[in-house]
Amino acid sequence: FATLAAYFLHRAGFDVQLSWAIGAGRPGNQALMDFILGRMVADQRPVALWHVTHANDGIPRWPKSHYAGGHLGRYRHQVWFRGEDPREPTFCAQPEDWGPNSTCGVFAFSRGALDFGVPNPAHCGLPFAPSQRMCFSYPWPFPAPYNVPRQCVTGGALPS
Repeated sequence: FATLAAYFLHRAGFDVQLSWAIGAGRPGNQALMDFILGRMVADQRPVALWHVTHANDGIPRWPKSHYAGGHLGRYRHQVWFRGEDPREPTFCAQPEDWGPNSTCGVFAFSRGALDFGVPNPAHCGLPFAPSQRMCFSYPWPFPAPYNVPRQCVTGGALPS
């Protein structure tokens, strides 16, 4: 997770620059998320990182946050892409956009309307990624945009 990497690099004394968590699930409880997103770099800038989401991807809302009966915290600053045009993002950056009644970005969907399967077009089909797909995962219903052996994706010895 980019979020946890930013946290540990900050703790190690690195000057963590503005970061992006692309399609990421929730990495920590509310206290951790409040620190990372609200206090960690507050003396440098108002946004620690942007959470990039697409369509009705359920992974950014997994596992459940404390608002939905779970125990994890929410990302605060979201860049959401409705469709395939990278020039039309929605920025969810106000406190009401990450609160319990948010309808901004991926929060516009009920949990039942989210796609939690991976790979899925909502999770893997980011508009700004090469060939508009960021996943190496197979099976994918379309030809793979990356010419990599399956072992690079799932692990194991490379063919000789």
